[in-house]
Amino acid sequence: MTEVSGSTMRKSLLSAWIAGAVLATAGVGAALAQSSKAPDFVLGPATANDQLQVYGSTDAWLVEPVFQAFADQRPNLAISYTELSTLDLNARVVSESQAGRTADLVWSSAMGLQIKLVNDGFTQRVLLERQDALPDWAHWRQEAFALSLEPVVTVYHKPDFAEVNSLPTNRFALADTLKARTDLLGRVATYDIERSGLGYLLIASDDRRSPATWPLIDALAAAQARLQSSSSAMIRAVADGRLALAYNVLGSYAAVVADEKEALGILYPQDYTLVISRLAVVPREAQRPDLSVELLNFLLSGAGQALLTQRSHFLPVVGSNGQSSEILLKSLAKRTNWEPIRVGPALLSYLDQSKKESLIRQWRKTLQGPR
Repeated sequence: MTEVSGSTMRKSLLSAWIAGAVLATAGVGAALAQSSKAPDFVLGPATANDQLQVYGSTDAWLVEPVFQAFADQRPNLAISYTELSTLDLNARVVSESQAGRTADLVWSSAMGLQIKLVNDGFTQRVLLERQDALPDWAHWRQEAFALSLEPVVTVYHKPDFAEVNSLPTNRFALADTLKARTDLLGRVATYDIERSGLGYLLIASDDRRSPATWPLIDALAAAQARLQSSSSAMIRAVADGRLALAYNVLGSYAAVVADEKEALGILYPQDYTLVISRLAVVPREAQRPDLSVELLNFLLSGAGQALLTQRSHFLPVVGSNGQSSEILLKSLAKRTNWEPIRVGPALLSYLDQSKKESLIRQWRKTLQGPR
């Protein structure tokens, strides 16, 4: 059996996978086939009998070594991973599920959209080996499972703040800084909440928690903030000095880049620091839910959690001793006001259509209003 190695074999396996997927979904229809994005990587032997298809919003380069570690334990398994934006991922799963076939595992940082898939009947219940070790707020109905903990932070370009006596430590202070410093004009960024499911969740969470939310959004508007749909892109732009600051980005990605780029600084807001989880679900129309369960068991194992922490700077949901991260979070909360967004039906309220439309209208009005 020939293992995947080298660019030639990788391209060959990728082509074989795509061809197989096209044949398997021939009845889905031309429109769906044209909208499908090819996998970002495929791991395992080209002749594998077991094939596991994963859709995710996590950057492919971050998770590939983790998936490789799992594939190494299964010599007759091939894993494909397709990276999609949170909104595209959700739309694709719904569309493909309605056509009768979709990915075996879906892993996304847009927690509300994942819970909506569960609530709308697009997922199935599974039993995991370490499910009892998960905190109560980290899973729902045996269908949605948190695989990580990630603080939401502000990143800044250190040289742009070298002469500042004190960095803004909370949202009101950040708003004041943005309005006071004209040199930051056009050099700040945040999520475009109309193009990012995660970005929308974060602003909606801010809106519920803090009276500083709309003054801060007004300050971002006054600073002519750039709106983007990718944490990675914003963080790297700040690290390179193309941007001076980015608000509401993923701390895990920031930590990875900060290891490489000394100029990147990370701020954990002291009024509160949101903590999100990447939720995994097994779709109702998954072809190999058994393989999805095996992968989830691995990702929640001590080895899997350690790999996610080492590679991606995700905080573990389950400790190496089998205990949950509840104690860790309580300790962090006392020192830094960390607030995890709970996994469960309350997330659906963020997606209430009238509330969502109202928030987006206010967002547009604030961004487009007089400065």
